[in-house]
Amino acid sequence: MTPWLDEWGGALTSEPAVRQLHEFVTEKLIWRRGRPLIPPGYWDPSSHPYRQVIDWLTGGQAAAAVSAAFARTGDEAALELLMEIDSRLRAPS
Repeated sequence: MTPWLDEWGGALTSEPAVRQLHEFVTEKLIWRRGRPLIPPGYWDPSSHPYRQVIDWLTGGQAAAAVSAAFARTGDEAALELLMEIDSRLRAPS
């Protein structure tokens, strides 16, 4: 999963990639006490891919990719989506 997550984070220069991450973070995940959970039916929470995605979201890599995307885009719509993603990823746990 790591190469795909790294690629996704690096692709945040494109508006479609930003929209996809925004949809995942704001609509597909369940947030409890500032921590994301992937809903049942996607992956087994005890599986390695599940942990990799959660670690990417909470370990700083996704937040770093979003921060880098802020500097690379001038698109207002993308910036608004990035701000919402950033607020979720940096929420206190």
